[in-house]
Amino acid sequence: VPFYRKRFRRLLIPWAFWSVIYLLVRIFLQKNRISVLSALRLIYTGHVFYHLWFLYALAGLYLALPFLAPLTEAGKTNRLCWFAGLAMLLGSVLPAFAQLAQFLTGYPFYCGVDKAIFSVYAGYAALGVLCGRLPLTASIKYSCWIILIGGFGLTIGLSWWDFKAHGVATEKWFGFDQPAIAAASIACFFLLRQAAIPFRFLPALKAAAGLTFGIYLCHPLIIELLRTSGWSPPASAFIGIPLCSGIVLLGSAVIVFLLSKLPVIRSVAGQG
Repeated sequence: VPFYRKRFRRLLIPWAFWSVIYLLVRIFLQKNRISVLSALRLIYTGHVFYHLWFLYALAGLYLALPFLAPLTEAGKTNRLCWFAGLAMLLGSVLPAFAQLAQFLTGYPFYCGVDKAIFSVYAGYAALGVLCGRLPLTASIKYSCWIILIGGFGLTIGLSWWDFKAHGVATEKWFGFDQPAIAAASIACFFLLRQAAIPFRFLPALKAAAGLTFGIYLCHPLIIELLRTSGWSPPASAFIGIPLCSGIVLLGSAVIVFLLSKLPVIRSVAGQG
């Protein structure tokens, strides 16, 4: 009970606040007509705004974590490896294989399991525990660079291939549940673990890490404000993408930082 009370208190307040904020964004910035009944349906189904799915996924993961905790005990690493591997196989590898087979043949393929039944998020949680435990060696470092570059290359190659075949840009190969993205993320995690960060930078990094949840919740608001303001980024993607990313990141960070300093409403920024 204390576990659930602590986690859901930190989750429910941001969920309620940002659900209302993004309903207002849809009404006033995107000019959508949304009735009270439609608003309640959007909140219930998790479709208020495209990024808020993460809060619903996090709630489901919180429900499952106490039951997965025994797998993280000392001496049960093998069981944890089996669970993480099975979760990623069913929730990531097999669905990606079906997606690729359908792309190549034009016929629908179904394998793996739906995320609502067997959550890939549980696999990521188990992988996080394993990555924190595994020792760092020189061979792991070099392997991680190969996996990271290979994962990015495969993702870019599949996206380009898909675009050439259909003439429409798509982000489906960039999904967090794609095996190439999962492998590259794990490699990046290990490389960051090995990074020699000067001690004097650690307090600033810790403070910045505390803002990440709020930045994630806030960043689409900055994007919509930029879109409706009529601002146009530079035509060059090499300039426009970093510039837009920097503006969105900085704007979100400032808002979340200010919210985190207000005692009454700091919870909406994912603090406390």
